[in-house]
Order: sequence, then structure tokens, then C-alpha cells
Amino acid sequence: MQSSTVVMYEAEFNTLKTDEERVAWLESMKKVKETWLQHATLYHQWEVARNREQNAPFVEHLTALSAAVVSQWTAAAGRVF
Repeated sequence: MQSSTVVMYEAEFNTLKTDEERVAWLESMKKVKETWLQHATLYHQWEVARNREQNAPFVEHLTALSAAVVSQWTAAAGRVF
């Protein structure tokens, strides 16, 4: 079963009469795909940066907590690693 987008693009392509029209249509679809890919990449980069910024205090807290736990364990064991 094809998606409605595929059916729509196929119908659009099949209405074209000449090879020149088809090539131009394919080039325009290539540009659309490149634009979507660029948008998705930029959005992903923004989202990663935003999450990193939002999680920074939590990461700092966990790092400090981990250091404290290791310090307690090594003190209890009577040695330093």
C-alpha cells in the first residue's frame, strides 16, 4: 500500500508531458528534499544544544554526587584509587 504522498507525487509526475518537464520536476523535488534535510539537521543541532543546556545542572549534580560516593567508598576501604 502506497502512502498518499507517493500517490500524489506519482500522479503529479504522470501529468508531465515532456522529458524536459519531468527533469525540471525531478530537480525541484531534489531541492525540496535537500531543504527538508537541511531543516531536519538544523533542528536536531538546536535540540541537542537545548537539551545539553537544560541538563547541565543535573549533570553537574550527578558528577558531584558520584565524586562524593567514590570518596566515601575509598575512605571506608582505607585507600585511595
